[in-house]
Amino acid sequence: MSKPKNSIQKSKSKPGKPARARGKDRLPLSDSLMEDPDLLRQIIDCIPNGLLLFDPQHRLIAYNENYRELSGLNKKDLEGNPTFKEILQKVVVKNKLIDTGKSSRRWIKECLASFRNPTAPLEVSYHDGRTIKIQDRCTDSGYTVRTYEDITELKNRERGLL
Repeated sequence: MSKPKNSIQKSKSKPGKPARARGKDRLPLSDSLMEDPDLLRQIIDCIPNGLLLFDPQHRLIAYNENYRELSGLNKKDLEGNPTFKEILQKVVVKNKLIDTGKSSRRWIKECLASFRNPTAPLEVSYHDGRTIKIQDRCTDSGYTVRTYEDITELKNRERGLL
């Protein structure tokens, strides 16, 4: 049985295990998606969570507007295919350091380690009161998809603040 040549991969991860997209779970892509890069851009921007896509060298190759809104970064901050580390450094500066109780240098180091070997989602609290859940998924070919979900309302409910 031959594999489809154009596909998106589904991820099935288990707690404590790196999340990876597996080749056997591929879904076929339509030719229209492959022929229209603007359509793929529209789809990425429709995703309700923030999204970053990195190549195997950890350089940014795609993002959506929801990520920019959640991170506080502007288009210029994301130009030129910055590395994941460069983006983290910009986020720390723009957000006057994320409320982690750690130095910015230590926080960046821990984020880099988590990014290189994703397991469980991270929850990060910002000084403005927001809580963002961050999840990484890796493809077998070395690309990484990172999603950002604002879970502030959920956390406030858990604490009895709503």
